[in-house]
Amino acid sequence: MILRVSPSTLSGEVSAPPSKSLSARFIAAALLADSPSMLHGISESDDTTSALELAAALGAEIELGKDAVRITPTTHGIHRPRKEELNAGESGLAARMFAPIAALASSSIVLTGKGTLLDRPIGMVSKGLQKLGATCSSVSTLPMEIDGPIVGGEIEIDGSQSSQFLTGLLFAFIIPFFT
Repeated sequence: MILRVSPSTLSGEVSAPPSKSLSARFIAAALLADSPSMLHGISESDDTTSALELAAALGAEIELGKDAVRITPTTHGIHRPRKEELNAGESGLAARMFAPIAALASSSIVLTGKGTLLDRPIGMVSKGLQKLGATCSSVSTLPMEIDGPIVGGEIEIDGSQSSQFLTGLLFAFIIPFFT
């Protein structure tokens, strides 16, 4: 299958179902957008909280409302994160998806977590980021120090075990071109 992506203008509203997976993806997209986003009906899960905390650490302003979350992205992209250590909690989704977004920064960032996440494999992420120009201190588990920025290029990744890293790569490389 050949997929062609051309620059275009997107507008409109999307209502996210209460899914932690979709909620985290909408948070990542809002972090990289060129204007504030209102997310209605996002999941109230630990994974969603981790995604919001990572977005804030990477520079977004997060305003929690009763029925919605307003995410205002940083005006200068992911060049100067607020924190040098990003904690994904116990969310493998957040760790794998936000790693390539964090790797857009031209500074050193430590991606960590807690609990069982520290024992879960992250090798696909570190190898993929290294192929795209980043330096990663760990090749198998968290914590992982990432020295970016990633610069793009050709990469082959097996997404059969998890699409989360691929989603993060698509967000890191595609969304900035549409905003």
